[in-house]
Amino acid sequence: MHESCLAACREATGLVRAVLAAAGRPGTLAGALDAIDTGRAWELSDRPLRSSEAAAATGRAAREFQRPVLRTALADLTTVAAITPQHS
Repeated sequence: MHESCLAACREATGLVRAVLAAAGRPGTLAGALDAIDTGRAWELSDRPLRSSEAAAATGRAAREFQRPVLRTALADLTTVAAITPQHS
């Protein structure tokens, strides 16, 4: 993968990693998946800046606004995790 693409993914995950850290979770793909597994996906998608329409949505409509945010966050975190060397 080109370094500029990896840098873009790292930059894009900055807000998600900060949100995870604020929630006491590691700012990693594993931390994001753990938040989702425990029913706290909103930690990833609810805190970034939202439109007033998204902020007012509830129930299914709120989940529809969250879906693309989660998809993008997971894609970027997955790219970073797959490319970044793991240290034992």
